[in-house]
Amino acid sequence: MKAARYEQSFKVAAVKRVVLNGQSISGAAREVGVTVTSLRKWISNYNSQLNTVESSKEDHELLKKRLQELISERATLKATLLILLKEQIKIEENEGRE
Repeated sequence: MKAARYEQSFKVAAVKRVVLNGQSISGAAREVGVTVTSLRKWISNYNSQLNTVESSKEDHELLKKRLQELISERATLKATLLILLKEQIKIEENEGRE
């Protein structure tokens, strides 16, 4: 027997019955006409995707924070370099006058 294929929107609706509405897996599976095993797999996939999204958000926030740190560090280094160059120019000008 060929396995049934379901549209993604159908799977999402079935998962929402359990995840958002608190319906039992067996009850939701029975109501939408799929096996408990299929619905469990769909829920597992949903949870995996959710974890990936959350992890990506955390990574994004960490990268944003690190970028701000690097921008600040760069500004400090540029200011320090400018001061050192001015000092070097003063030294060279004084040596030229002697």
